[in-house]
Amino acid sequence: QSHYYDDTSNRILQLGQPVHTTALVSYHQGHEVVLFLTGPGCGVKKILPIIEQHKQQFMTMCDASSANYTEVDESLAARWIICFFLVHGRRKFFELLNSFPEASQFVIDQIAKVYEHDAHCKREGYTPEQRLRYHQAYSGPVMAGLHHYLVTQFAYPHQTNVVEPNSPLGEAMAYLLRHWSALTQFLKVAGAPLDNSLAERTIKMAISNRK
Repeated sequence: QSHYYDDTSNRILQLGQPVHTTALVSYHQGHEVVLFLTGPGCGVKKILPIIEQHKQQFMTMCDASSANYTEVDESLAARWIICFFLVHGRRKFFELLNSFPEASQFVIDQIAKVYEHDAHCKREGYTPEQRLRYHQAYSGPVMAGLHHYLVTQFAYPHQTNVVEPNSPLGEAMAYLLRHWSALTQFLKVAGAPLDNSLAERTIKMAISNRK
């Protein structure tokens, strides 16, 4: 079972403290179920009591914000497949195109290939298992090459094109490497999504209400 969730903050003047609204989107027997959870505390604190009830393996999709995930006990960690959306990592390089055009464009192009492969799977109506095998065959080499490229940018400090770790480009690359496992679940788990657009669209209802 998959859950998609996103979080946005608000401030209730009467309470004088930040309040968060979390949108949780799940599927049950072919139906889309949406929960809006509003109150003190960030997204993961509201989600945990729900997902802890799962006795079988389950999957969540969210961004890598500390508001959306936390350390859990071994029993829950063994059942919980955490996915972070790849497009969020790609977005960081779009913001750096003017400052670091060559490196940023390379990363963007590699991730774009993965989305092209995913679009092919949707057009062909692949099952989750067929989609997994297709991504492993075609997106796997692309992501392996991207991972090698990112690692080598920091591995050889004496090379002329070394990336400064504390620069915006270095931080964007470090983000991908730090969360590589959660960003590439689509290569390991059937049905693992690439992005969280479903929850992002849903949370806009709460954002519009806040405005």
